[in-house]
Amino acid sequence: MSAKCYYEVLGVNRTASNEELKAAYQQQALLLHPDKAGVNSQDGFQLLQQAWQVLRDPGSRAVYDHQLSQAELKATVTLHDEIDLEDMDEEVQEDEQQEEEEEAEAEEDGQRQHPVTHESQPNDSQVQQQQQQCQGPAAVAGCVRSYPCRCGDSYLLRPADMHLAAQQIILPCRSCSNAILVRLP
Repeated sequence: MSAKCYYEVLGVNRTASNEELKAAYQQQALLLHPDKAGVNSQDGFQLLQQAWQVLRDPGSRAVYDHQLSQAELKATVTLHDEIDLEDMDEEVQEDEQQEEEEEAEAEEDGQRQHPVTHESQPNDSQVQQQQQQCQGPAAVAGCVRSYPCRCGDSYLLRPADMHLAAQQIILPCRSCSNAILVRLP
């Protein structure tokens, strides 16, 4: 990530739409292009090109926004621990939408008479299957990792967070102001 924020380079805020980004890029490109502004503007024009390359693509923009948020978070919090990803507990949590659809189908079929509770303890084979699903870089979408906080609650790392992060991620506690740094493989 560059020293200067790409949003600042384009002169827009972080919530700018793709149309606003494009208009800002075109305006800045006219001002900074070496053919119009001279050879001295070449560095500024290259930085503008880099900003546009990252921010115009929704996927790379999401990664950039995540990195920007992590840098801001790191500057404002005191880390209470640094751990490796392997130190976190692995859990498989069902997709809520899929779960709701299955419950609705069961109700339509008359199979369910009372609410489903999720308090039953999984048997050993279920635990082994969940652990296998959460291992490695290709962990399933429902795999969530947790780490206990000293306040009694926990830090949660979701697959979407891992997808956006590069080598490390800062996780805030769900209840208190504590934060940890998780090193990713």
